[in-house]
Amino acid sequence: MVPLRRAPRLLAAVFACLAACQTPILVEVTPEAQGQRIEKLALLPFAAAGTELTSGSGDAALLVTGRVLEQLVLLDRFDLVPPLESARLLRLRGRGEAPAAEVCRVLHAAFGVDAVLFGTLHRFAEREGRPRGASRPAAVRFELEMRGATGRPLWRGSYNEVQQGLIDDPRSLSRASERGFRFVTAEELARYGARELVQALGRTPWR
Repeated sequence: MVPLRRAPRLLAAVFACLAACQTPILVEVTPEAQGQRIEKLALLPFAAAGTELTSGSGDAALLVTGRVLEQLVLLDRFDLVPPLESARLLRLRGRGEAPAAEVCRVLHAAFGVDAVLFGTLHRFAEREGRPRGASRPAAVRFELEMRGATGRPLWRGSYNEVQQGLIDDPRSLSRASERGFRFVTAEELARYGARELVQALGRTPWR
């Protein structure tokens, strides 16, 4: 129970959040994106990088790739080349470890894509404890970068969240409400991040 002397301050913070809640999403559209027409898009499997990954980071990267693919399908804005098909083509051409610009040129030549979406998973830590009382909340951080057919960066987006309680982060009210005011799993965080980033990508005016 919140002490009465603290209630006015807490309510003020909550109502302020209603007016301007923030999300753990950052998006950048580069100057090179001006006037770009993006109709066909290839998604690559996420790469796992960084020191904040568990031993199952490969499975986590595959999971996040799947969540992003689901959201792109739901967005229904781009003609998609799925990650398994993109990766298979690169392996057959011996370009699985090629620089990003070369990957873009190869996929453009093979599939006629206008852009390639690269993903990197930096953190995937599972919740410890129960939904109503986690001893350690879930944490997920990943990035998406879209490059044009020549390899130039056009768009970047990042998601970085360590779930916190509403008292610790009153700006998370809308997210907390959507999650039923409980501590969620890392997969649920990844699904949220994928949805928000893909929607942000879709709002960009690719003519």
